[in-house]
Amino acid sequence: MKSIKLITFKLFLLGMIILNSNFLAYASLSKLKLKLQSRMKAAEKEEQIMELMKKLFSVNDCSANNNKKDGEDIDKDKPENGAMGAGMGWAIPKSKYNKYEKRLYGWGPSAYLFDFFDPVLEQPILKAFDKLWKEVNNPVIALNDKDKEDPYTLQKIFNMPDSSDEVLLARFLSLKPTFNQGIWKKSVTVPQLRQVVKEWSYNPASFDAAREIVDTYDYNGDGRLSAKEFIVAYLNINRAVLGTKDCAKDKDGKVIDPGCLHEVVKNIINPIFLRIDCGDFDDKIGAEEMWTAIRYLKRFKLDDNRAVTTEEDKRFDIFQCVIFGEPYHTTAVNDFVLKSQKTIDGYLNKLEFGRGIMLGYWSRSVGDNGIFDENKKPLVDHMKAKRWVDGQNLDSRCKLMNPK
Repeated sequence: MKSIKLITFKLFLLGMIILNSNFLAYASLSKLKLKLQSRMKAAEKEEQIMELMKKLFSVNDCSANNNKKDGEDIDKDKPENGAMGAGMGWAIPKSKYNKYEKRLYGWGPSAYLFDFFDPVLEQPILKAFDKLWKEVNNPVIALNDKDKEDPYTLQKIFNMPDSSDEVLLARFLSLKPTFNQGIWKKSVTVPQLRQVVKEWSYNPASFDAAREIVDTYDYNGDGRLSAKEFIVAYLNINRAVLGTKDCAKDKDGKVIDPGCLHEVVKNIINPIFLRIDCGDFDDKIGAEEMWTAIRYLKRFKLDDNRAVTTEEDKRFDIFQCVIFGEPYHTTAVNDFVLKSQKTIDGYLNKLEFGRGIMLGYWSRSVGDNGIFDENKKPLVDHMKAKRWVDGQNLDSRCKLMNPK
């Protein structure tokens, strides 16, 4: 009798093991199916990226990037330190230290790198900046009474509700000699910002995201955001999602919004990064990898209407300067990497590379009053004439230092 019970118990255990094995096998097959589907989608996306790289570079043989770096990549996009806006306890606007301005993105040795990039990147990026600025810099429309409330009117700042703007503007200037009335009039208010900030990748600490953003990025302390302050706020807050959203398209699926920053990131900046990284595809690039790859970047001239032509631009070529047998402008790439790095010293991941490019053009080309003048030329002087001579084919520093 005992032996029969023992045999029955063993058969029961065997059945349970077989049942569990079948369940695990089914689960494994389901996971494998999901993995295969994911890899198929990734392969399709990689094929699209490769096509974009072919359009941007003359040589796409990744063996040219023969300087693979070992080591685990732990790059992660880190948020900026410190609380924002109301969390700081600000009751009225205050002038603040602008760390983005002081870091000189796009200037110093990096200026030569951006000169080299200009034929490819300058026009689409500045068009996107200009579109962002024009979208926010409109009269307040379709807002409820609560959203139309501006916490930083002149009357509230000075606690003088019965005084006119003219009187208070004069008072502002007398108390703060650096106050610029012209910039203040062209800057966007908290209610204007409320019209667009709902689309941003921002999690406010209070019920008024727009006011928090003004509190944080109003560096000149006038209670509004100038064009320069607004663009850097947009870039910093949305840095992790740039290139992930779709832009307006027509019925055939063609992008009809040339000023969409997401398209610039997806179709130009990300493919450039992947071409630089294609020696090992470890999602981080160093200065040496960057220097090796960008020499093959296709750069085309702009005509008088600032439209891209089919003629390659030979100007601002940082690879032409050689001092004592060594390329001189490797310093431009080193400077860019050092200013843009955040997670790993000496390396940039895709987010840091794109953010560095954007901040470089912000620093070089965005003024407090806007991006373009009436002739659609950048308001800010890049000072290329001081860096380049002889028809813009040789840089002045190289000519001065070259012993020949």
